Amino acid sequence: MDIEFIDGVSGKDIPRQGTLPAIPFTHLPSFTPPTWSPYGDHWDLLWIGHCGMHFPFEDHPTIPKGHVIRLGDDTVAPKKDLWTINIPFTLKEQYPEHTRAYHHVQEGVCSLGRAVPELQANQDFFASFLRGDVTPWKHKDYLLAAYLTLLDPENRNLGLLEVASNFADNVNRLKQKHSRIQLMPESRTLTVFWLYHVKLGIHAMSMFWNCDAYLGQFKRIFHFTPELMNEKLPESYYSPDILRSEYAEKFWMLPNLRELLEPHRYLNADFRREFVKKSEGDPDQLLRFAFEVVQRYLRPGETRRRSWFINLAFAVLQKQIIRLRSMKLSVPQYSETHAYFNLQMVHAALSQLLVVGKAKEVQEMSYALFRETFCISPTAWTTHYSPKLWDSLKARAAFVPPDLKPLPDTIHLPHLKAEPKEDVEIRNESFRKAGLIPELPSLETLDFHQAVLLEEAKSIKFSLTPSEVTTHAHLLRYIHTHIDLASRTLPPDDIPSLAAQHLADLTASSPLPSAHLSFYIDLVLNNLKLHPNLDYHPPIPNIPFKPSYTDPKTKKFIRFHNCSCRKGDDDEVTLAGGDETADKDFEEVGDEWEILSHDTLQ
Repeated sequence: MDIEFIDGVSGKDIPRQGTLPAIPFTHLPSFTPPTWSPYGDHWDLLWIGHCGMHFPFEDHPTIPKGHVIRLGDDTVAPKKDLWTINIPFTLKEQYPEHTRAYHHVQEGVCSLGRAVPELQANQDFFASFLRGDVTPWKHKDYLLAAYLTLLDPENRNLGLLEVASNFADNVNRLKQKHSRIQLMPESRTLTVFWLYHVKLGIHAMSMFWNCDAYLGQFKRIFHFTPELMNEKLPESYYSPDILRSEYAEKFWMLPNLRELLEPHRYLNADFRREFVKKSEGDPDQLLRFAFEVVQRYLRPGETRRRSWFINLAFAVLQKQIIRLRSMKLSVPQYSETHAYFNLQMVHAALSQLLVVGKAKEVQEMSYALFRETFCISPTAWTTHYSPKLWDSLKARAAFVPPDLKPLPDTIHLPHLKAEPKEDVEIRNESFRKAGLIPELPSLETLDFHQAVLLEEAKSIKFSLTPSEVTTHAHLLRYIHTHIDLASRTLPPDDIPSLAAQHLADLTASSPLPSAHLSFYIDLVLNNLKLHPNLDYHPPIPNIPFKPSYTDPKTKKFIRFHNCSCRKGDDDEVTLAGGDETADKDFEEVGDEWEILSHDTLQ
C-alpha cells in the first residue's frame, strides 16, 4: 500500500500511526534550529537508553501524536538485533529495515542511559551551593559557583564588591558545614580577584560570540580564559606579602605585580595577547602612586611645600620597589626620573581642576576616572624621552630633563570649564561596580600616608583633649594615648566601655565626622581583640615584703614567697602548692643562690 506523507511525498508500505500522517525526515517543515546542540539545551532529561516503549496511543488525551520517519538510516540496527519488552513492537513489525522514528513516548520501560543537560546540572549545583551541600569542593567547583553567582538575576545589577560579599558568605557557610574543607575564611582580595577574572571570561565569551552568557555555558569560558584553571594565578598578580597580609584578608586590594586586564580597552584580536603577555610589573604603579601623592598635597588648607611631600613620597616608593624586586626581579628598578615625570604629569592635569574651581573633584576623583578624564597612560614618557635616556643609570640616580619634548606645566582640557553632566561620585560608580576601585590603596600609598602622619605627629603634644582633635593625625594620636596605651593596664573586658566613652567625648567636641571617628576607633578595637595584651596581669595586693636572710643557727638560706599567691606568714619558704622542701626550688651557683621565677615555682 502507498502511504501519503503530510507534505505530499509518497512512501511505500509505511503504515500511518494514528490519525496524523508521518513527516518524512528528508522533507522536514521549517523550524527554529537549535542554538548550541542538535538536541537542544533547555530540556531537563535526555532519555537515551530503555527496554522498550510505544508510539502514543490514539486514545491518549495529552501526548502529542506527531512523528517523523527516517528511512534507510544505516545507524539503526537490523531488525534481527532489535528487542523490546513492549508488545507489539511497532517499529520492527510494521516498518522497513533501518527505519528511525522520532516521536513522543508512551509506556516507556527502564532507564538504561540518560543525560542531564549542563544547564540543569548547573542549576542543581547552584541550589546545592546555596544550601552549603557541595562536596567535594575543588577549584573548578569554586569557579562554577562564582560563574553562577555572577549570572544570578539577583546579582546582575550589583557591583562586583557587593557580589563578592554575597559569594564569600555562601562559601564560608559551606566551609563551616563541612569540616574536611579548609576552614579559613575567604580572603576578600582573593574572592574579588577570582570573581573579576570569571567575569572577564564571561565578558570575552559574550564579546566574541556577540550574545549574552547563560547558565549552561560555563565550560566555554575556558576557551577564552584557560588560565582560570590555574589555582596559583593570583601569585602572578600579587607579591606573597600582600597575599598573606591582614590587609588582603579584609579588603580588596589591586595587584602590585601586573595590571588587571580591562577588556573594553582592547579590540577582540588583542584580548588574548594582552592577557597572556609576560608581566614586567604593574605599568600603572608609578602613575597611580603619583596621583595619590598629588591628591594629598592639593588638599584644601594644606600649607606645607610640595617638595616636602615629594621627598617623603620618593623615599617610600624606593623602599617598596626594592622590596618588590627582592621577590620578583622582573619589576623595573627604581628611577628618580620615572617617579618625577609621572608626578609632574599628574600635577599638570589636576592643577587645572583647581584653576576652574573644582578642588572638590580633585579629592573625590578615583585613579580610574582620572585616567579616563585626562587620557594619560603609563607610556606617556615616550613623547618626552628617548628610551636610551629613560632607562639610563643617570636617570635612575637623579631627575634628568627630557631630550625630546619639555615637560608640560599644564594640561589644558577645554571641556573642564563646563559643568559636568554628572558629579564625580556618579562617574566613579561605574569603575567601583567593575571592581577597579580598591577598598584599600597600594602598600606604597599606605606607607606614604603613614610617613606624612608620623612627621606631623612630631609636632602634636602627647595628650590631647577631644576638642583639640581637628585632623586625622590628631585622632590617631588621641586613640594611641587614650585607648591603645590605656588598654595595657585594663582587663580586656573593660576596653570596649573605655573606647565607647572616648567616642562619645570626641563626637561631642571634635569637628571630624562621627563616621570617621567611629570607623578608626572600631578598627583599633578589632586589632586589640585580635592581638590582646598578653602581659596584662591583675593588680598584686599590697602584701608586706619579707626579705631573705640566712638563719645564724642552722646556716640555712631562707627566702619568703613575696607574691599574691602567698598564704600565711611562715618564716620559711611556702609554696602555693604546699611543697615543704624549699631546697628543691633553688639552684646553687657557686657561692650564690639563684632564685627560680614565680612561674617556675607555680
